[in-house]
Formats: sequence, C-alpha cells, structure tokens
Amino acid sequence: MFNKDGKEYLKYVKARNKAKEKVRRAVRDYEKRSLKEAKKNPKASDKFVNKDKLKTSYRVTNILPEHDNLVSSDAGKAEVFNTYFSSVFTEEQSVNEKLDVRLQ
Repeated sequence: MFNKDGKEYLKYVKARNKAKEKVRRAVRDYEKRSLKEAKKNPKASDKFVNKDKLKTSYRVTNILPEHDNLVSSDAGKAEVFNTYFSSVFTEEQSVNEKLDVRLQ
C-alpha cells in the first residue's frame, strides 16, 4: 500500500478523479439520450423513470421473539408477525352496534 504523501497516491487520486468524471459524464449522457427518446417513444420514458422501482427488494431480517429461538425462515417470520399483530389489534364494533349501545 502507499501513504498519502507519496507519488503513487497522487497518481491514484488523479486516476480516481478521471474515472469518476467519466462515469458522471456517461450517466449524464445516458439520461439526456433517454429524455430525448421519450419525446418520440413515451414507453421508453416510463422504463427510464421506473427503472429503480424494478430493482428494489426488501427483506425482513431474522427475528428473535421473546423467549424463543431465532426465526430465519419466511414462514416462521410470517407466523411471528401474525401472532403479534393478532394480539395487538382487536375487531372494532360496527357503526350500527355503536348506535344501538348509545340508544339504550
């Protein structure tokens, strides 16, 4: 490895900065081309705008319920959440039932 004072580090910094600039320019050019193409082909613009939505994926991490072992399977996680949320939420009375109670 090299230290920050050496010639090798300065070469590295220059190469890094050039590479970063080329990547930025390539991204900018791609976006400009995509926006120009959107005038001719609206579906292309939808693909460009929604490209990040297609890549995103969220996963639930492993769960450690109270006094139990670590749960890592998807079915096990679903069961833990189902148990928890079914104990927290209760079924509310319907509007008619509330009116009947008030009228009596």
